Amino acid sequence: MKRLVLLSVGALMLAATVFASVAMAQEGALDITSATLGTGGTVDVSGTIQCTAGAEYFVQVVVRQTTGNRPFNSGSGFYPVFEPATCTGEPEAFTTTVVGGKPFKKGTVLVNGIAQVCDTDSCTFPEAPYEEFRLR
Repeated sequence: MKRLVLLSVGALMLAATVFASVAMAQEGALDITSATLGTGGTVDVSGTIQCTAGAEYFVQVVVRQTTGNRPFNSGSGFYPVFEPATCTGEPEAFTTTVVGGKPFKKGTVLVNGIAQVCDTDSCTFPEAPYEEFRLR
């Protein structure tokens, strides 16, 4: 009986892993890959998005930087700016420029992103968690 329970749990874990990866491909996956100091104190953020072929998407990226004990500086950027882009089903690279309330400076920033991916039936919102990058 104990062996049957262990086999059942193992089978459920395997099924959950397979179905989770299929669901991830359908809803989209967003990854922030780099953040670099741009001209005039802007931050250029690059990443990839992967979603179902034919779906349309927008990406918003948020950059936050704390300067000493003062409140943080933040800004956001969008890709694409006016019209949604169309997914090909393969990972697609994007780059956007983020302008802050004040110019960003060399040092550490926190970057995260969220996308809106819509097909004919519904929209999903894949998110890239906050990640730390060093601006040089």
